[in-house]
Amino acid sequence: MAGNHPLDEHIKLLYFLAKRYRVNGKFQRWDMDELVGEFYVIARSAYDKRFDSKKGSLSRFLTLILTQDVYYRYRRSHGGVRRRVPDKDGILRNKWFQLEKGFDVDESYE
Repeated sequence: MAGNHPLDEHIKLLYFLAKRYRVNGKFQRWDMDELVGEFYVIARSAYDKRFDSKKGSLSRFLTLILTQDVYYRYRRSHGGVRRRVPDKDGILRNKWFQLEKGFDVDESYE
């Protein structure tokens, strides 16, 4: 069995964030344990590669990382693709396109 990871002490924070997102209507196709599992996998990798306690708190770091990284994984797992397309001013912007029917567009962060 691998040794303890510093993130293991903050698992309650991951459950808190998962509950908050689900109350706000996000990630509805995943149950709570799936969501926390995705949070943990992404958070552990991000913690090891990018977290610097001199720049801010772990809770703020996780909130920012999980919002974008888990949302990307969630949309991709349900048939979404992100493409750079020009907006009305001709500036290239990221936009999600849904390839799988039945995905609730109210779950997007756009």
